[in-house]
Amino acid sequence: MLILGFKGFPGSHSHDSAAALVKDGEVIAAVEQERISRNRHSLGEAPDKAIEDCLAAAGVALGDIDAIAHAWKTADDCETFSANEDFLARIMPAHLIVRMNRDSPPQYYNVRHHVAHAASAFYQSGFEDACCLVMDGQGEDISTTLLSASIKDGIKVLRTYPISQSLGLFYDMACYYCGLSTNDAGKLMGLAPFGKPGQPASLSFDPASGTFENPVADRIQRAMDAAPDKKTFEMPMLIQEKYFEYFKRECYPSANLWPGFVEASTLMYYANFAAGVQECLERAVINLAKYLKSLFPSRNLIISGGVSLNCTANGKLDRSEIFENIFAYPASNDSGTAAGAALCVFERQGFFKKRPPVRIDNVYLGRGYPLDETKLALGSLRFHHEELGPAELSGRVAALVAKGKTVAWFAGGAEFGPRALGHRSILANPADRNMLYHVNNIKSREKWRPLSPIVPDKFYDGVFDDPRPGNLSEFMLKTVRVKDDWAARIPAVVHVDGTARPQYLKRSVNPELYDMICEFHKTTGIPCLINTSFNGPGQPIIETPSEALRFLERSNTLDFLVLEGRWLVWRNDNFRYM
Repeated sequence: MLILGFKGFPGSHSHDSAAALVKDGEVIAAVEQERISRNRHSLGEAPDKAIEDCLAAAGVALGDIDAIAHAWKTADDCETFSANEDFLARIMPAHLIVRMNRDSPPQYYNVRHHVAHAASAFYQSGFEDACCLVMDGQGEDISTTLLSASIKDGIKVLRTYPISQSLGLFYDMACYYCGLSTNDAGKLMGLAPFGKPGQPASLSFDPASGTFENPVADRIQRAMDAAPDKKTFEMPMLIQEKYFEYFKRECYPSANLWPGFVEASTLMYYANFAAGVQECLERAVINLAKYLKSLFPSRNLIISGGVSLNCTANGKLDRSEIFENIFAYPASNDSGTAAGAALCVFERQGFFKKRPPVRIDNVYLGRGYPLDETKLALGSLRFHHEELGPAELSGRVAALVAKGKTVAWFAGGAEFGPRALGHRSILANPADRNMLYHVNNIKSREKWRPLSPIVPDKFYDGVFDDPRPGNLSEFMLKTVRVKDDWAARIPAVVHVDGTARPQYLKRSVNPELYDMICEFHKTTGIPCLINTSFNGPGQPIIETPSEALRFLERSNTLDFLVLEGRWLVWRNDNFRYM
């Protein structure tokens, strides 16, 4: 059975559109619309291009699809219906529909947004049962959902919380107050360790009663009740107004900043505010986990939704040892619900009772590019390049990085989700503190923003204080403390609070990159590399070989590019380094 899951309809309030193909309970292709359209977060877009790339990646046609599932279900939606051509035309290219060539249209399923979030992680975790904690800005009419999940009984909603209590919107409004945009939650998280908490916190959760305590929420709820005709997507504007009133009254400073245009020097004035907001979020997440375990005792926890991309909170949740095992899908943002919606259809049909799902170890789910296409791209621009065997390539790249050169690494299908996990990465030497500033400059990021290390599994325990790397670190989803004797040796990946957000890499997942890092270790004694996403400022991560080459061509600071594990590419002005 082959099911297409998607997230996002055309319209101004759609974001993070994506598509995923699930065959016999396994995700075989998944693509974010933004990677193809080059519109960050694919605002207002249907996932038409993502659907087309998924079909290409899997080598199937639309007519092969047995069912379609969407990760959003309002009270007016039907549970399931036939997806006729008029409906399909809203989400996918016309030429695909014309070639559908089938007697009857595929069945279409609506899936609740938070259930799809939970399913995207649970049915790829390898757990037999788990508590599921979904936290984001909002689903259809809720913002936090506690669920139980088991192979035997499926996914069950235990408790929900309204939009007025949204953890995601609370954090978004804090970003706005600092002059950041709602897409800058990572910046606020990175800013927090520079400050000290102490300013009034406006949100907490009581694990004994299972209730939020929020002085702003009542005002928000009254505003929402006074405007019952407003759509749910208009509620964030009401919430923003009430949080701004609170922050301006209770917190320092307030500069009336225009969101998205704050200067780095001004942003640092908000470090204490960021620290307080981050601490508030961490406490709420940990207390939600305690309460959830009281409802459904399991050793395992699933976290999903945009809030679960807060790696600092995840690290503290893991160290709390409330749960023995924690898993999060790397695409915990809304794009991941495309996979979750399709997986839910398999669950409803009893598929997983017959064939329990296994744990995933990678999300390299994008479309691969033929070598002929890559060769054509290489010939279209003026570059030096060499085709090398695996061992020689590893040695050459390791030596270049050891000399202080930066290397973009492009391989196979792109990662699904916002993390670069070794197929679309920029790599550099973590032993040089100046590399923090240099790599951030390549990406036009603020100099103070932290960078992450990628570490082969055999070296991990010696560098990081993390007894459970299988909890979240395989996908770079938690912060951990760097051991004291290593913090001074890899300063470019150690944040101001002594932590890092490492990727724990197994050779079976990415042998070419693993071997190259091991060669770097032989040369330098340093067992890790800087790993950050291969993209420019405000851009989606690079998708195609041509985009990778154009980035290298335009950049005055990126030195080299590795394409598909066989070509080493450099600009003319870098010839002297060869």
